[in-house]
Amino acid sequence: MEKRRFYFLLVTGLVILGILMASKIKAAEINSVRIKIKAEGEVVHYQKESIFNKTEFSRILKNKAEFKSKQIAEFNRCLSRYSLHATNYQMEFDPPKKSIILKCDVHGAVSKRGNSYYGRFGWLLNPLGLDFIDDHFKKSKTGLSWKGTVKGIPTDVICEFPVQKTVYKDWGSSIGHCHAHVWWTIR
Repeated sequence: MEKRRFYFLLVTGLVILGILMASKIKAAEINSVRIKIKAEGEVVHYQKESIFNKTEFSRILKNKAEFKSKQIAEFNRCLSRYSLHATNYQMEFDPPKKSIILKCDVHGAVSKRGNSYYGRFGWLLNPLGLDFIDDHFKKSKTGLSWKGTVKGIPTDVICEFPVQKTVYKDWGSSIGHCHAHVWWTIR
């Protein structure tokens, strides 16, 4: 009985170690990430720029089509969990910067009633392990932003919304945000 427990713990430990090592390797491939969204009406324009190390960028360039296809499929799976979809996908490769930019328009994340808008952003925040309030996003009259590290990768997240007379504050009445939602008005 004790021997079985030992082997169980050993195998479990090795699996956990493997997962941790894989995530460290993945983090070493990407130098930084910058995600920017901009809400216009009921559409959210999404842009993610990833800057890779030289070796990984060269590997990606050898099969751009496959990389693009996998990135779009992965993003679509994420969006579908929130009953959202995207259109107008574009991918730009910048060899001097070793960067790849994925762009698209996300539909279904923002709803409108009269001149009031309500945006759901769990699809953006949850995969990053972030939260507008708990992770202290910087507030402004044009949106919310955050700079930090996600899974060992330096990451910037910029969320632009229509300009308001006051900042997008926690739990604001007509203009504000909670953990994963933002609301605003347009006059």
